[in-house]
Amino acid sequence: MNPGQSRTIEYVHWSGQQWTASLQDVYTQINGPFGIRTTIDPDFHHVGLDTHDDEWIQYTAWDGQQWASKCHSHTDALDGSVNFTFEHFKRADLDNADHEDGTIGFVAWDGSHWLASAPKIGAIPEGQASTVFFNLERRS
Repeated sequence: MNPGQSRTIEYVHWSGQQWTASLQDVYTQINGPFGIRTTIDPDFHHVGLDTHDDEWIQYTAWDGQQWASKCHSHTDALDGSVNFTFEHFKRADLDNADHEDGTIGFVAWDGSHWLASAPKIGAIPEGQASTVFFNLERRS
């Protein structure tokens, strides 16, 4: 992996195996009588022992603990732009979120520490999709 914008991350799964993940494209839809624009939360697309889509990413964090995260999309009511956050759960308690923020701190295949965020994207025309990229920062 290289710092900067990337479609995928290379992370260590709970099992210790090497996986890649990307976020699925996001779509905007108009809902309700007032025409409120919303964006569907993207699932993760995983490639490892198999290939599958899942709302969760299950990864090893910098301190060696095992975490699972979901990505949430947030559509700005004024300009239609889309922001992303990650809801984080400790492996021992997947029913209760520990916290939510804009990053995932994970261990890469080579053992290095990385921080991934999904940057804000502009308004998406109804019925069209937008690709979500990660911003990657190497931390060690």
